[in-house]
Amino acid sequence: MTNKPLRTEIVINRAIGSLASVASALVLSVAAAPIAQAAPTATPMKNVASGKCLDGSLSQGVRLNACNDTAYQRWS
Repeated sequence: MTNKPLRTEIVINRAIGSLASVASALVLSVAAAPIAQAAPTATPMKNVASGKCLDGSLSQGVRLNACNDTAYQRWS
């Protein structure tokens, strides 16, 4: 009598080999994925001496103005 593998053993061994290949590919793809960067936070820039904030718009340009927490005073 020979120790010939049963058909179910062959199928199981092939399935394990395929699963190992898929797992390796998954690990490599996750390891190669770029790291996400947080979006920069826009904050007002306040002049310590005057207490005014840097304000900018297309119509009036960049200037110091009273702080009012508008989008024109948020810089990143």
